[in-house]
Amino acid sequence: HTSLSFYYSLSLFFIIRISSRKTTMDLGFGKENQTVGEAVNRVLLESSKAQEAAIDSELQRFDALLLEGEDALEQLRRRRLQQLKSQQKQRLEWKANGHGTY
Repeated sequence: HTSLSFYYSLSLFFIIRISSRKTTMDLGFGKENQTVGEAVNRVLLESSKAQEAAIDSELQRFDALLLEGEDALEQLRRRRLQQLKSQQKQRLEWKANGHGTY
C-alpha cells in the first residue's frame, strides 16, 4: 500500500507539472533527447491517469459500502474472517505435510 500511495503522489506530481506547462528536457543530446523526453511524459501521463481512475473507482466502491450501512460492513468482515481462517487452515495442512522445512 505504501508503494501505491508513493506512485499515486508521483503521478499527480507529473500530471500537474506536465499540464501546467510544456516540459522540455535537455541533457545536451539534441532533438533525440527531447523526443524521448516527450515520449516519457506521454507514458507517465497515461499511466498516472489510469492509476487515478483505479484509485477513484476503489474509493467509490468503499463510499458505496459505507452508504449501505453496518450490515454490508459486517458481511465484508465475516467474508474476510472466513478467508483468513481458510488460509490458516491451508498453512497448517502444508506444515503437517512437511512443506517449508528443510
